[in-house]
Amino acid sequence: MLESFNGWNAHAKWANTLELRRKVLKRIQQVRERWKDRTKSSFF
Repeated sequence: MLESFNGWNAHAKWANTLELRRKVLKRIQQVRERWKDRTKSSFF
């Protein structure tokens, strides 16, 4: 997912999309944190 975002981010930086890119990155980070929390609790 992060690789896709990085590709899109490189393309989108030429437009006026700074706020949108920030929102998308924040959402990706939230999903990754939840995934980490889920995998931690399933092993213990």
